[in-house]
Amino acid sequence: STGIETIDMVKMLVDGMNVDIVIIIDSLTTNSLNRLGTSFQLTTSGMSPGSGVNRFGKRICKESIQVPCISCGIPYMVFASDLKAGAPEDLILSPKDIQDNVSTAGVIIARAIKESVQ
Repeated sequence: STGIETIDMVKMLVDGMNVDIVIIIDSLTTNSLNRLGTSFQLTTSGMSPGSGVNRFGKRICKESIQVPCISCGIPYMVFASDLKAGAPEDLILSPKDIQDNVSTAGVIIARAIKESVQ
């Protein structure tokens, strides 16, 4: 909503802080209620912000920001139309306890990062 592309903000931080690696964490969409907040998708190929809700931002990856990227995506959204035929296609649902889910995911990710650098 700022009008600034996510990749531009990331590049400013990478260039200004001279970082060696970027860890990107974002929410994903899923078509299964069972996966909401319960699975993690890890990749080194980068991420396209907003692609899960059809608002494709420029891809954040090693080629675009000149440093390696580790991406972690966690499904927190599901389209209502994936759950019930005839539901509005633009209605996106998320868990009612999403704040607790995000907090727990943050702890898990932080522990994983801490253990990987020790």
